[in-house]
Order: sequence, then C-alpha cells, then structure tokens
Amino acid sequence: MEQVVLKWKGPFGTRDRMPEELKGWPGLYLIAYDSEILYVGKAETEGAFKRAKDHFRGQRDNTGRWILNRRDESRIHIWITARSWDDLISDAEKLLIFRLNPRANVNHVDKYNGRVLNIINEGAYPAKLSSHIEYP
Repeated sequence: MEQVVLKWKGPFGTRDRMPEELKGWPGLYLIAYDSEILYVGKAETEGAFKRAKDHFRGQRDNTGRWILNRRDESRIHIWITARSWDDLISDAEKLLIFRLNPRANVNHVDKYNGRVLNIINEGAYPAKLSSHIEYP
C-alpha cells in the first residue's frame, strides 16, 4: 500500500488574499459551504488557491443545479494542500472524491480506479475530513 501525506492549510475565505507560500503551487483543494465539503479538486499547472477561488463561482451539483451564489460567499471556505506534483496526488484526489462523495463532483464518485492508497491528512483540514482515508 502506498501512502501520501497531505498537509492542509486553511480555512481561507473566497475574498482572502493568496498566502505567499501558496502562490503558484499545484496541489489539491477542498471547497466547503459551512461544514459540508462540496468539491474536491486539483490544480496541476496553476496555484491551487487561485484555482479553488476561480472554481467555486457558479458551481453546479452533479444534477446540474446551481449550488452557490454570491450571497453565500461568506459561508464558503477553502482548504489547500500544496506540494510538488506527482501521480499520488491524482490518486489522492480520486480517493477523496470517492470517499467523501461531494455533491459538486461528477467524476470518481461511484468508483475509485487508482492504486491501493493510504491518505494521511495533517494540518488544518475540515472537521468532516478523517485523518486517515484508505482504499480498499
């Protein structure tokens, strides 16, 4: 079983300035509305913090309905884990989506097709995210 350690930072609001240490770093991000994790995403070529902020606007659930609007913006929070890009990050994103089943994600919700993986979450991450996530 392979293992990946995700060191989360956050929560950040959608109007927060990008932290210097996160500028341009690829990685994973979580978008939450109050305490519900709505979306798990990744940024391969741009900074994860910027990608998350751009992504939350106009987000739809997996049925195509709008789930966020401008009045909700103060209740939206973003968590980021920045690290150099590798194949484990892609599988970590897939496994997080499979286990958390966020309502705005469409892919990887019904089936996980990555390697046997153990995710260890460290740092500041949402309360609804377990410290360990495994597959199988």
